[in-house]
Amino acid sequence: MKNVLTIDVEGIEHSRFERCAPRVGSFNLDLIDKPLVELLNLLDRFDAKATFFILGEVAESMPELVRLIYSKGHEVASHGYRHHPVYLLKPEEFREDLLRSKEIIEDIIGERILGYRAPYWSITDKNLWAMDIIKSCGLLYDSSISPAVNFLYGMKSAERITYFHSAGFWEVPPTTLRILNKVVIVAGGFYLRALPYWLTKNYVDLINKKKRYAIFYLHPHELLNYYFKEKFSLRENFILNYKKHTFRNKLFRALEDFKFQTLREALALK
Repeated sequence: MKNVLTIDVEGIEHSRFERCAPRVGSFNLDLIDKPLVELLNLLDRFDAKATFFILGEVAESMPELVRLIYSKGHEVASHGYRHHPVYLLKPEEFREDLLRSKEIIEDIIGERILGYRAPYWSITDKNLWAMDIIKSCGLLYDSSISPAVNFLYGMKSAERITYFHSAGFWEVPPTTLRILNKVVIVAGGFYLRALPYWLTKNYVDLINKKKRYAIFYLHPHELLNYYFKEKFSLRENFILNYKKHTFRNKLFRALEDFKFQTLREALALK
């Protein structure tokens, strides 16, 4: 049974959720390029494939890196053009942002992209109008709705497994676990760092026994071996840095323990 590995390709500056997206072009390309090249080598080593949700402004600034990802057999998809929460955008602003990113990425790789993930999992019950826009942009799947709820995102009523949305495409939520009547993400980003690896592994094994795949996700900056402290709020610092020293080892163990495919492959899309 293969699971799904997804990477949100963005800069460390895009983690400033309390101030939303940074100014255009104000992110450090080295903090994207270096960990991504390391990650690509690691995926080659384990013969693992992944889906890379790439910000349009990052793709625009680093087209050769996008081509490198694509040339290695990974899937390239959209993370929007700028790292704005969708629920802060008007419908036409969202459409423009999504189409802009889609066109940039497709021009770089010379192929249609099929999927989208909103910054911050930011499609909630307050902006479900976004689903019709995603469909109208010609996409076949979305991974933007989290059934785990916190101060930044989430929808309590959301499905916890992949399903076909009434808008006419697949909706792929992050893998979640119910702990003490609370739904939490179990295989990605902060949560992969915060939770003990044995819990993630045992839960993914359980999912796989039910013939379902788990959705893992990460960000390039999580592979960097130093802590970010400047220019971030206390809450941002906590989320960015908590148990960061454990992340590299947990990712390595996951690549040893599981096989990984792209979302396109998992959904059997052409």
